[in-house]
Amino acid sequence: MIARWVEGSTGHTSWDAGLFAILFSLEILLKLIAWGSERVFSSGWHTFDVTSTLALVAAWIIASLLPQWDELLTFVRPLRLLRLFKLKKRYRYDINVKVHFHKDLLNSKNSNCYNS
Repeated sequence: MIARWVEGSTGHTSWDAGLFAILFSLEILLKLIAWGSERVFSSGWHTFDVTSTLALVAAWIIASLLPQWDELLTFVRPLRLLRLFKLKKRYRYDINVKVHFHKDLLNSKNSNCYNS
């Protein structure tokens, strides 16, 4: 992706851009069907997902119609990666809770063994 941007336009869009645009659009569609637009757009992260997916689809269409603009995909694709920061924060919290829970559980088992 970076090499394509540095070397210049290749004159065609990559197939993976279309695949991910379709998959992310399907994800957004399923969210809208399952949760409704009010719930989706009330969350900042879901609104960001919708916006970044629409930007990816628009960039893919523009790059398909105007091959000299295929670098646009290079700048739009990483937007979706920002979600990983949210997931990392959430999973780090979950892991910390589980570790502390297991430590407390082990400590309570050990203390009960000596008290009996």
